[in-house]
Amino acid sequence: MNKPLHIDQKTARRFLLIHQGLFPARSLKGKVGILDFLSKVGCIQFDPLDIIGKNAELVLQSRIQDFTPRLLEE
Repeated sequence: MNKPLHIDQKTARRFLLIHQGLFPARSLKGKVGILDFLSKVGCIQFDPLDIIGKNAELVLQSRIQDFTPRLLEE
C-alpha cells in the first residue's frame, strides 16, 4: 500500500492555481490560449445570462491575457 503524500498548504495552493490556469496570472494569450485552456479542462460552463458577464467569458477573462468576448466567438 502506498503511503499518503503530505504537502504543505503553500505547495497545495500553488498546485491548484497552476492546474486551474490561474498562475502565473494571464499567462495564456489570444485564441491559441483559449484553445489550450479548453483542451486542458475539456469544457467550460455556458450560461446565456449576462448580469455582469457570461460565465464562460468571466472564466476566460481571468486566465487569458487581453481576452475579449469576440475571441471566444471566433
